[in-house]
Amino acid sequence: MTGGGSPGSQGGAAYLASQEVTCLARPSSRCSPWPHSWPVTTGPAGLAEVIGTYALVAVSGQPVPTAGRYGVESELLALGADGAAVRRVRYAGATGEDAAAGTFVVRGDSVVLNLTTLASRPPVVVRWAAARAGGTLTLRFRDPGDGPDIVERYERQ
Repeated sequence: MTGGGSPGSQGGAAYLASQEVTCLARPSSRCSPWPHSWPVTTGPAGLAEVIGTYALVAVSGQPVPTAGRYGVESELLALGADGAAVRRVRYAGATGEDAAAGTFVVRGDSVVLNLTTLASRPPVVVRWAAARAGGTLTLRFRDPGDGPDIVERYERQ
């Protein structure tokens, strides 16, 4: 992914570096999509142990693909050796993909993702911490409809 001037024609990092984004936590403010102050952990329990591609295998205990008109058909999370992260989701009943790109850091038994949506205008920044155990990442976040937390389980491919 190099060259060009759109998210589809250049790397996620290059695209995001040129964007102003809206912080999810503070929608009325602008913020950088880059966690410059976050050190990337290296060594035996660090970056090398988590880089790779992860596939979503379950959402709140239900196997993927999930049921429903807008259920998740597939989702991939790619973590690169340079600290870049890309998340691509395909929903049933929708055309195309929902993509987000940004960075990640390893913090002990967690992988902290700092992602910016690529299709939203203005782009939205989300920050999630995924628990890691071996080749599995578990991401928990609030249901936007005030339901129980959503728990996504990813396995390294």
